[in-house]
Amino acid sequence: MISFSVLYTINIAISNLSLDLVTLAFHQLVRSTTPVFAVIISLVFSLKTFSRAIYLSLIPVVLGVALATYGDLSWTALGFFLTVLGTFLAALKTVATNLVLVGNMKLQPMDLLWRMSFLAFFQCIVYSYFSGELQDMLDMLSTSEVRVYWFLIGNGLSAFALNYVSFTTNKLSSALTMTVAANVKQVISFFFFFHSILIMIDFKFFLKKMSNLNSKF
Repeated sequence: MISFSVLYTINIAISNLSLDLVTLAFHQLVRSTTPVFAVIISLVFSLKTFSRAIYLSLIPVVLGVALATYGDLSWTALGFFLTVLGTFLAALKTVATNLVLVGNMKLQPMDLLWRMSFLAFFQCIVYSYFSGELQDMLDMLSTSEVRVYWFLIGNGLSAFALNYVSFTTNKLSSALTMTVAANVKQVISFFFFFHSILIMIDFKFFLKKMSNLNSKF
């Protein structure tokens, strides 16, 4: 279970780090290949085979996400490496989760969360301490309003709900299904991100127009 929690922690850390070194469009483009990595990992580690129809169906899934999230594809060499590594780890994490839930251990989603969360929490605290993020967070909290604490609590509850639903779905379906669903999530997230930017641009344009009108009166 320690190695399993380390996999989750490293996956999150590398994914967040790679976002600082590549553009969002490039990150989503590479992450769209997660189902391909999941198939390869399943073939190698669990000797699971898939039908030709499944292989062919992955082509429009990956290409569709790539087309939907196409944009400014800027990256660094380190960012490219970390993004590909994060994609591989995301697929490995999903396959490993499925093996823990339906393999020899056959853990329930809540039981898996209970066993893993404390270990992952400790690992994240150690990582944030050496990276300096822990001190930055403590400094921020010392000067923050009460609503920031509520935001952190809400973020923790959202993460718990997300992991519980993810584990439950993984147990009832398969690792490949989860990676395909993650591709759909990427497209939705990408569109929501740019939609929110367009709304902000329109709002600023509206305020500027109103300001110009007010200056005439």
